[in-house]
Parts: sequence; C-alpha cells; structure tokens
Amino acid sequence: CAHVAALNETLRGAGEYLPGQATHVRTESNSSEMFAASRSILQEYLGHAVWDLPTSLDDVSPERVVDGSITLATLRDDALLVCLAAEGVGVCAQACGVEFVRAGAFLPTALCPLLQKLGDP
Repeated sequence: CAHVAALNETLRGAGEYLPGQATHVRTESNSSEMFAASRSILQEYLGHAVWDLPTSLDDVSPERVVDGSITLATLRDDALLVCLAAEGVGVCAQACGVEFVRAGAFLPTALCPLLQKLGDP
C-alpha cells in the first residue's frame, strides 16, 4: 500500500497541482508525458488485480476464511489498497486538469468503475 501512496504523491507533484488551488502550472513538454503516465496508472489502478480485491467477509467464501487464506488483516489491507487506488484516480484527474475530460478519454474509463465501486456495500 505504501508504494501506491508514494505513486499518488509523485503523480500529484509531477502534475504540479497545489492542494487548495484551482490552477495548474503546465508546460507543453510535460503534458504528453503526464497523459501517458496517467493512462498507465489508471489501467493498473482500475484493473481486476486491484479493483476487484475482496474487502469484506461478504466478498469471500466461508471456506477461504476457515482455511486461513483470507484473514481480517488481508481484508483490511485490500480495503486500504482499493481506497488508495480510488484516491489515485482523483490524483490523475487533478494532475491532468481539464484535459482529463477533453483529450485523454479518461473520464469514461475512470468514472464508470469508480461509481460501481462506490456503490458496493
């Protein structure tokens, strides 16, 4: 989980986003690199390996709990990872600015899975 938090902060810094301010400092040279990085990060964050992790006992079969392959600590870590991935979607949007919606087609890519995850119990 620490690596995901570090990546989020790195992306936030690379996007030169300052919390509490609506302005972005962007140069033409870092814009295309930011989109490429954001696209790769979103693919990883929204992929099944992260996004579909079990985060509650309701998500796993009782056999997996009994045999010890799933513990409460595992579920806690999975929930934290999913939360950090959801935060990372927002960081990508902040780092890209309005181009997140306009040029990268990131909004439909990120918004649908994000809304589905927020609707999970």
